[in-house]
Amino acid sequence: MDKDTTSKILSDFMDRNREYAIESYLKTESKGAIIGRFTIPCERSYNQNTNGGDRFRITWGRPQNGLIIPYGDVIACYQVKDEYGSQTVHVIMKCGVTIEIECCGDRV
Repeated sequence: MDKDTTSKILSDFMDRNREYAIESYLKTESKGAIIGRFTIPCERSYNQNTNGGDRFRITWGRPQNGLIIPYGDVIACYQVKDEYGSQTVHVIMKCGVTIEIECCGDRV
C-alpha cells in the first residue's frame, strides 16, 4: 500500500476525532483474535513523517507511550463506517497483525 494513501487515511481520522478518545485493537489477521487493546486519550499528537518519513506515529502522555505504524509494512489501510456512523480504520500489516483504530466517543 502506498505511503500517501495510508498517511491520508490515518491523518484524516485523527483530525476528525481530535476531541474524542480513540481505541486501538491489535488483532491477528487470520482469526481476528484480540492480542491487545488500549485507549488513546484526547491529549495526543501524531506525526505522519516520523523517522525520515517512513512511519506514522501517535503519541500521548509520556514520551514512551505511542503507536508506530511503519508504512513499508502496511499491506492495506481502509476506513469503515457502521450504520451508527462509528468510524474504524483498519491497517493490515505484513506480519499478520491488523491494527483497528476507532473513535470511542468519550472525552478521556
